Amino acid sequence: MMSIIVFAGASQFVAIEMIKNATILEVVITTFFLNLRHILMSSSISTKIEKNKKMYMLAFGVTDETFSVSYFNNEKKIPFDYLLGLF
Repeated sequence: MMSIIVFAGASQFVAIEMIKNATILEVVITTFFLNLRHILMSSSISTKIEKNKKMYMLAFGVTDETFSVSYFNNEKKIPFDYLLGLF
């Protein structure tokens, strides 16, 4: 059930451990702060993406792994189709 509700793996591990001793509010707040790094990754990768009207489709695909593969790609501008396939 956790994999359906939460896409971020690190948050899943933290939430499962915290559920034993913490309130739901504490779990939600911790998960929120843990996932703030996705804002930094998204803003960083946005400088290398070819602009497209369908860019909102890429929002859920930014993970640690996909960020590193796409960001360290040697192309100056990364095509939308490449990122969609990667994500």
